[in-house]
Formats: sequence, structure tokens, C-alpha cells
Amino acid sequence: MAGAIAEFRPQAIMHLAAESHVDRSIDGPADFIETNLVGTFRVLEAATEYWRGLDDADKAAFRLHHISTDEVFGALDDEGKFTHDTRL
Repeated sequence: MAGAIAEFRPQAIMHLAAESHVDRSIDGPADFIETNLVGTFRVLEAATEYWRGLDDADKAAFRLHHISTDEVFGALDDEGKFTHDTRL
């Protein structure tokens, strides 16, 4: 992942991976953990390392978008929708 990021020098990275469906996470928790936890950690590590090598202007412009499901982010209860300020 780090090699691809270094080669393409993106201004943004989108992380869309998520194992969902509670029944599958109960029947096969290793897949759930590998994708949702370990996979996200690897994306964050690679993005952080790349970001550290950017100049100040590129650092300020860089974005990482993590799009996932309620199995990862948790339930909203009565709040209605997630925002940038919603606690995970």
C-alpha cells in the first residue's frame, strides 16, 4: 500500500472496506477483525507515513475519507445522522 501511495501521490485516500452483518461477525469474527480493525489500521499507518512526507501546503490539503457501516462506527440512537463531529 505504501508503494502505491508513494507512486501516485494522492491528495485524498478513501477507505471503503467494511465487513458488515452482525451474524457474519459472530460466525466468522476473524474476517470482521481483519477487515475492520487491522485493515483500517494499515490504511491509517500508510496514510500517516505519506502525510508526514508532504510539504505544509499538501499536508493541509490532504484528506483521508473513511466510509463504513454502523458495525464499525456504532449506532446513532436518536441523533439522526453522522456528521464530522459525531463521536465514534
